[in-house]
Amino acid sequence: MFDGSRFNFPTIGDIYSGKHEDFIVTIFILILPTGRSGTWQTVIHLRPEMPKWLPMFSIIDEVSGKRLSDILKCEHTDSKESGYLENYSQITEEHLTEFFKVHRELIEPWLIESVDNRSGKGWYIQEQEGGFIRSKSWIVGYYPGNDKRKFKNETEACGFFVKKWAEELRHVIENNS
Repeated sequence: MFDGSRFNFPTIGDIYSGKHEDFIVTIFILILPTGRSGTWQTVIHLRPEMPKWLPMFSIIDEVSGKRLSDILKCEHTDSKESGYLENYSQITEEHLTEFFKVHRELIEPWLIESVDNRSGKGWYIQEQEGGFIRSKSWIVGYYPGNDKRKFKNETEACGFFVKKWAEELRHVIENNS
């Protein structure tokens, strides 16, 4: 694991990069140097083709409230060039569920992301024990509030969670552009 306090500038820790069906998929952790441990932001990047340039993401640092829109700025990019923003309607919950069926090892980083970001409002995913029945189920919900959905397996829950998470990030980026 990375410690954001060791860096004087934003740093990327790569989790996964590869091809799934017709999409190029990159999942990484962005570490912002704020406070002792840094601010972590997990980013999923899906494109129908290999990008020529690393996109720029418009992110608001929750600790300072400062807009960090030039974190990943590269030549010939703007804040709307992030793959998901262009193709969000093509990247469905079902695509993500199928992706997690093939790459089950990538579910845990999203569980960690969910736990790490429980300081305010937002989407979360959690495993729920079945009590006497001994069956597990998964809950995806929005805090605060009662917007919850129950799943029988982790791949469907994670696909739903990541789509909700990505949509929330898309709305933040579009509203701050």
